[in-house]
Amino acid sequence: MVPIPQETSVLRVVNFADGSNAALGRNEPYQFARAHAFAFYRQRVLYSFIPKNACSTLRFSLAVANGALTPASDVNWIHANNPTFVADPEFVATCAYAFVVLRCPFRRLASCYLDKIVDGERHLLNLFPAPVYYLHRAFGRQALARKVQSLSFADFVRRIAAQEPRDMDSHWRPQSDFLLLRHYDDYFALEEFGRVQAALAAQGIDIIDTRGRLGHDTSGLDKISGRFTAVPGHQIRALKDQGQVPAPDSLYDDETIALVRRLYADDITLYQERFGPGNLLF
Repeated sequence: MVPIPQETSVLRVVNFADGSNAALGRNEPYQFARAHAFAFYRQRVLYSFIPKNACSTLRFSLAVANGALTPASDVNWIHANNPTFVADPEFVATCAYAFVVLRCPFRRLASCYLDKIVDGERHLLNLFPAPVYYLHRAFGRQALARKVQSLSFADFVRRIAAQEPRDMDSHWRPQSDFLLLRHYDDYFALEEFGRVQAALAAQGIDIIDTRGRLGHDTSGLDKISGRFTAVPGHQIRALKDQGQVPAPDSLYDDETIALVRRLYADDITLYQERFGPGNLLF
């Protein structure tokens, strides 16, 4: 049996706290990051949750490890329970092990588009101006979904390029905004997810893969090449229904590559510093 770590002598220094003299309860960057820092209680492990970075698999594994679910439970439970296992400040300061999973920013944004936009997700923060959102919602859920699906990848990237990070939906907000700690014991690349499974097994945590039960990812679809930057989402949805999906690089052109490099410069730098450039799409 793997021993459960009980304490650590490591000083856990948090990000964002010294960016403002306001009380931490009113420090938005700090509160945002802490709201995404989850506790594996028995193992004393802290996990910083970043959407689109194997987050459903890890959140479900967390719920099972904490005794809220069994491996056979409904995976959709996790979507209403993000606040359930948020680590309190004492846990953050005294956790025995802390980790985060990062992803190539180009691949993460492509995954977000192919999931949330192409499938017509209706609950995305600030994707449209409020008058546009409420106008389409007034005509029903399907009308709003069709509006979302009308966006090409280029449309989507241009829209988020006009946003401040604090106004972005969490699925495309910069990954660096989620990092509660200045240093984690392990930084993992999603592109090498096998390392996560091995490292967490050493901490007494079993990873339960939820991809086949949720269908959010595109790993089971045939990747096709071409030029899909300007293709509306509803046309790509039709391809998905036929078992095909554009390869991530086929969504990009020079303009969208440049926009992503500007928007996610800190994330790209962080990824390169931790893993090198090998798994970056561009």
